Amino acid sequence: MQSLCALLISICGGAVAQLSMKIGVQDMNSFIPNGPLIFGLFCYAIAMLSWIFALKRYDLSFAYPLLSIGYLLVYLGAFFWPGLGEELSWNKTIGLSLIILGVTISAQKNNNGERIRHEQNHTA
Repeated sequence: MQSLCALLISICGGAVAQLSMKIGVQDMNSFIPNGPLIFGLFCYAIAMLSWIFALKRYDLSFAYPLLSIGYLLVYLGAFFWPGLGEELSWNKTIGLSLIILGVTISAQKNNNGERIRHEQNHTA
């Protein structure tokens, strides 16, 4: 359960980092970092540490495709986040839907009919 939380924190943290940094660079008049930019970098650091923890428990072939959920979070966040107000479009929505469909397919059974391992049991 902790490794699933780490994976979700990594995905969400990366998305929040992107959105925060976008807000931060919009308000930048010089090379001096501002609050949203620093917060975005902090979120990236948390996402990276969570990703390392998740990789210890999950196969890369399972965990890595799930990072694409971050695309969806950023897409929706860019629309709903105050100050960004980006537009939603059918082309982008269809493209993101195809990405999510691909992730769903990759997480299904392999050619032998066996479920792909999601967690490894490590003994140290």
